[in-house]
Amino acid sequence: MPKTTFKQKIALMSFGLLLGIILLEIGLRIGGGILLHIQERANLVSLKEKGEFVIICLGESTTQAGRSTSFPRQLEKILNHRDLGIKFTVINKGIMGTNTAYIAAGLKENLEKYHPDMVITCFCY
Repeated sequence: MPKTTFKQKIALMSFGLLLGIILLEIGLRIGGGILLHIQERANLVSLKEKGEFVIICLGESTTQAGRSTSFPRQLEKILNHRDLGIKFTVINKGIMGTNTAYIAAGLKENLEKYHPDMVITCFCY
């Protein structure tokens, strides 16, 4: 078996590192897509309940994270448990790792899709 030179070892380690980073990125993007899909399904279930007052929450990870314990879901539970005579539907459109420019670019689409009565934004810097 021929000896591997120092340059070949460096090239193989670099290739392995690059391949690992690429696979990690692919995995994170797939995982993020799955989380957004689950979130959107929860939003549609909430809308199917024919909410009288629709609130859409925009933001980044502080808005999206937590599924049933996220602040939009907690807000919906709190408002509906107060028995104000109005049914509240809170749509969670938080996106992890995003910025205000991206959220602002999707605002029109979200307004047209959900027709909210109120929009709440939450950004932490």
